[in-house]
Amino acid sequence: MKKYFWVLMLALALALALAACGGGNRNGNADPGTDPGVAEDEPDIAEGEWYFIEGELYRFADLGSFILSFKEYEATYSDPYINGSLQFKHLGDDKVGRHFAVKVDTPDWKQEVELWFSETSELVQGGGRDEGGKFLTTNDPDELAGFEEDFFAHFISAFVMGPGGTDGENGDKFEDLFTDPEVFSRAQAEHGYVINDVSSQKRDFGTGKVTVIRYEYSVPDAFDCIYEFSKIGDKYMLVYGKETFGGDFTYERNVTRAIPLK
Repeated sequence: MKKYFWVLMLALALALALAACGGGNRNGNADPGTDPGVAEDEPDIAEGEWYFIEGELYRFADLGSFILSFKEYEATYSDPYINGSLQFKHLGDDKVGRHFAVKVDTPDWKQEVELWFSETSELVQGGGRDEGGKFLTTNDPDELAGFEEDFFAHFISAFVMGPGGTDGENGDKFEDLFTDPEVFSRAQAEHGYVINDVSSQKRDFGTGKVTVIRYEYSVPDAFDCIYEFSKIGDKYMLVYGKETFGGDFTYERNVTRAIPLK
């Protein structure tokens, strides 16, 4: 059973590594705000200039801090070789812990597992169905710890830091481009970023229409990028990412649902 669960968990980690961030169509005429009675302030975006997000961004330190941030979450990923989706949902709290159903769907892996977390974000139990349909669980600390470590290495770091990770000399993180003018100025000077467009739109991730800030920029003859950030609950998160390299190789990540777990 342990071997089966570990294989299942590795499949989940691989698929999660492919699923990260969200998007959709522009809808500038949508009603603002997640609460119909509260108007959301529109960002003051100047044409041709970068916009810097003011507010805290989600930073996930481990598997538990990611999953426990959301009551419901759905995302898709695609590139020229594979496409997949990730969904998870809070099923409630029981005597084992905070209970979630997780579904991963890729051409090679279609798995549904259930995970339990403690109040301190520790993974305390996990399970799934065997080939005969019997639901099996494990609470073996070594197995669960191995899965969490693998998940962090393959997914959390990439999600938090974004493409390219950190700048080894300055320690800048990917997200700093959108929050720190000094970091953006330094990166623009070093890499020759061209700002193609910065704009805002409205989208619903499950709690009502919220503002999405959209960045389109490129490095000539190297790559083109589109990233979108939105305030989900009381923090901002990267909800869409698209990178095109050499004009034809494209990665795209798209979050379609993200409801905070209060």
